[in-house]
Amino acid sequence: MKKLILIFILVLNVAFVFSQPKQKQFTEDAFLFYVKKYHPVAKQAKLLIDRANAEILSSKGGFDPILYSYLDEKNFSDKNYYSLLDAGLKIPTWYGLEFKTGFNQNSGNYLNPENELPYNGLFQAGVNISLLQGMVIDERRAALSTAKVMLSYSTAEQELLLNDLILDAITTYWQWVKDYQQLSIQQQAAKLAFDRFTSLKGSYVQGDLPAIDTLESYMQYQLRLYNTFEAQQNLQESRLKMSTYLWFENNQPLEITDSLLAPDLTQAALIGKVDSLIGNTTIIPSDHPYLKQYDFKIKALEIDRKLKVEKLKPKLNVNYNLINEPLNPIPFDGLNMQNTKWGMSFSYPIFIRKERGDLKIAGLKIVETDLSRELKRYELNNKLNAVIFEQNNLRNQITIYRNLVENFQRMLNAEVDKFNTSTNKFCKH
Repeated sequence: MKKLILIFILVLNVAFVFSQPKQKQFTEDAFLFYVKKYHPVAKQAKLLIDRANAEILSSKGGFDPILYSYLDEKNFSDKNYYSLLDAGLKIPTWYGLEFKTGFNQNSGNYLNPENELPYNGLFQAGVNISLLQGMVIDERRAALSTAKVMLSYSTAEQELLLNDLILDAITTYWQWVKDYQQLSIQQQAAKLAFDRFTSLKGSYVQGDLPAIDTLESYMQYQLRLYNTFEAQQNLQESRLKMSTYLWFENNQPLEITDSLLAPDLTQAALIGKVDSLIGNTTIIPSDHPYLKQYDFKIKALEIDRKLKVEKLKPKLNVNYNLINEPLNPIPFDGLNMQNTKWGMSFSYPIFIRKERGDLKIAGLKIVETDLSRELKRYELNNKLNAVIFEQNNLRNQITIYRNLVENFQRMLNAEVDKFNTSTNKFCKH
C-alpha cells in the first residue's frame, strides 16, 4: 500500500512539473515579428497603398468608354407627336481626342424640321477635339497623374507610420527588459540584505554585536524589499504597455506573461547595434520618407500648376462626324464623304482674372511646400546630430561604468583575500 501511495505522489509531481509553463526568452526579433504582421497600425499602413491604388482606378474611370442612349417620345390624342432616339458609344483618349459612334432615328407627325431623318435613321462616326485649352492637359489627365504621384506619397507615408510604430515598440520593449532585469537585481539585493540581517542577528544572539547593528541591517533589508515591490510595479506597467503592441490573427490581443524571459542585457550588444544603424551618417539623406513626401507633394502641385497654365488658353472645341443612312445591314457601306456633320465652339474670358489668380495661388503653394521641406530637412538634421551626440555620450558613460565595475571587483577581491588571510592567521593561533 505504501508503495502505491509513493508511486501516486511521484506521478502527481511529474504531472505538476510538466503542467508548468515553460519559460522562453522573448527576443526583440520575435516581438517585432508580431508588431509588423498583426498590429492594427501596421495593417492601417498597408491600407494606405490599397486606398492610393483605388484612387488611381477611380481616376482611370475618366477614360472609360461610355455607352449612352436617349429616347424622348410624345403621344397625345392617338397621335405620335414625335419619337427621338439617340444612342451610341464615346471613347475618350489620353491625348484629348474623343471618338464617337452612334445611331439616330426620329419619327412623328410634328417633328422639328431639323430632326427629320431618313426612315431607317442615320449612323454617325466622328471625333471631338480640343485644339487650344485642354490639348496639352485637362482635368482627367491631371487627376490620373496626381493619383499616380499620390501612390508614391502613400508609400512614403506607410514607411513613416511603420517607422514610428517600430520605434515606439522597440522603446517599450527595452523598457520592459530594463524593468525585468531591475526586478531581478532588486530581488538578489533583498536576498543578500536578508542573509546579512540573519547573520548579524545570529552574532547578536551570541553576544558578539550590539542590537543596534541588527536594527540597521533590518532597515537595509526593508529598504531592499521596498525597492523590490517598486520594481515589481514598474515591471507590471511595462508588461501592460508592451502588451498593447502584441496582436495576433483576427485582431486578437496578446499579453506578456511570466513565462516570457527578457534577454540578458550583458548579451544585448546595444551600442554596436546603434552604431550599425547610424553609421557615419551626419546628414539626412534625400530619400528620407519625410523628404520624399514633400517631393511627391511638390510633383502633385506642379501638375496642378500645369493645369492652371492650360486654363489661360482660349477654349476651341471642334467636332466632326461622318453620317450615313443604313441602306443594308452594313452601316457604312457605300459611304458618301459629302454627308457630314460638324461644329465648333469658342470662348475666352477677356481679363482671365480667375485663371491668373488660380495660377498665382498654385505657384505660392509650391513655394510654401518647398520652404516646409527645407525646414523639415533642417529639423531632421538637428535631430540626427542630437542622437549622434547622445550615442557618443552613452558610449563614454558605459566605458566609465565598466571601468568602475572592474575597480569595484578588484576591491572586492582584495577584501576577500584580506579576510581569508586574517581567517587563516586566526585559525593557526
